[in-house]
Amino acid sequence: DLTLVQEFEKAQLKEDQLVRTDISNRIHDIVSKIYQRLISDGKFRKDPFENLSEKAELIKTLNIFDDPRIDSIAIDAARLANTDLSAIRKDDSQRSTSANQANDLLAKLEKLRNTPHVECRPDTRPEDQQSQDIVKPKPRLVLNDSVPTEIQTNISRSNVRN
Repeated sequence: DLTLVQEFEKAQLKEDQLVRTDISNRIHDIVSKIYQRLISDGKFRKDPFENLSEKAELIKTLNIFDDPRIDSIAIDAARLANTDLSAIRKDDSQRSTSANQANDLLAKLEKLRNTPHVECRPDTRPEDQQSQDIVKPKPRLVLNDSVPTEIQTNISRSNVRN
């Protein structure tokens, strides 16, 4: 038997998570496409980076929770959006650095989707949240003529979705 307050808190947690998922979804596809281009020999167009810059600004305004994770995502997205495209076309080291930035941002987005930002005592923590706290990030990328197998697998999966 849930009290009215508990029911309200449960509904609020669900709504909060939906908003955070929406924020994550707004840039996940863009960052994923940028990442795929960075780890392949794909050509770089400025449009995805400009789109990411616009979304980073939007995310700042959507952070009604003052969630530091969302602020961090907005900052990282803006940093990735400001990547010097001519540098990554010429320099594999810069390309690898940018790919790692995109990879790290994707990991943060996944974590935001999977773990609500709840400030409560450990004994009142929602049980279904406990198993979702740890998200395994993808391995760091090194562009020396090969892409780690796990990254290739993730790219294959994401290409099937598109």
